[in-house]
Amino acid sequence: IRRPPRSTRKESSAASDVYKRQWWNFRPIRFPFNCNPCNTYINYKITPFAMKNILLLGATGSIGDSVLSVINQNSDKLNLYGIALNSNSAKAIRIANEHKPDFIYIEDVDAISAIKDEHITKSKILNGKDDLKELLNNINVDVIISAISGFAGLETTLMAAKTGKTILLGNKESIVVAGEIILPIAKEFQTTIIPIDLSLIHISEPTRPLYISYAVFCL
Repeated sequence: IRRPPRSTRKESSAASDVYKRQWWNFRPIRFPFNCNPCNTYINYKITPFAMKNILLLGATGSIGDSVLSVINQNSDKLNLYGIALNSNSAKAIRIANEHKPDFIYIEDVDAISAIKDEHITKSKILNGKDDLKELLNNINVDVIISAISGFAGLETTLMAAKTGKTILLGNKESIVVAGEIILPIAKEFQTTIIPIDLSLIHISEPTRPLYISYAVFCL
């Protein structure tokens, strides 16, 4: 787009005023961040990063270790809201003492008594599929990380796909075996699934924590 001839710009004061408002003569006014009185040309908006609550399924496995290291490095932004595990009560106690999650779901009934003997009073102990379903659908949970290895995580992934939340999926069997079932359900419930399994995203073990950090903070 060519500018009008110079002779037509300053024929009168009115024409000059019109010219001053043309887009090619407009220069953006630099306001401080979040202080634009017009809220038109510049729309910078800085909001504090909201703390994200993480529900970690399979907290005692290798992927769980990577997730916990990410949470430790970003404790001001990430909160371990709940964990789920099968029977490794000793490791669950260490995680509970360090991160103090609000909920601990345990699949093995015998492991419940071992954890209760340690007098972890802050964390609520859950057991049974109804408790797990309620925990997955907890309104305070922002991100579900499925780190359960093998086919044991298939049912839990299917339940998580119906929550409408964001899932970081570290269980490749869920996609390989039941992807045709889980993915349409996730689409129906507007659930976002991001793979973090090494074989699905072709990354090495040392870079997994970095990838998890990227996935969590770029949601």
